[in-house]
Amino acid sequence: MRHLRTNIGITSRLKVFHSFRHNFYAMCDNADVTDGVRDDLVGHKKINRTSRSYKGQRALETLRQAMDKIKPEIIIPNWRA
Repeated sequence: MRHLRTNIGITSRLKVFHSFRHNFYAMCDNADVTDGVRDDLVGHKKINRTSRSYKGQRALETLRQAMDKIKPEIIIPNWRA
């Protein structure tokens, strides 16, 4: 978080690492990304053993399409991808 506070300008001490995860969940909801795809994007493991066994890994194209639907609500200054 120190890097973000120093280089990007996030100054609020109320913003913690998981603030980003919460915001990402909200953006997924706003973009109608399904719960399963969202969980794959954030790296959550499948709880239901049956679905894990039969589904396997989700196609990268599906994940890319979901990411294309997500529109950040803010612009982060000094962001370097």
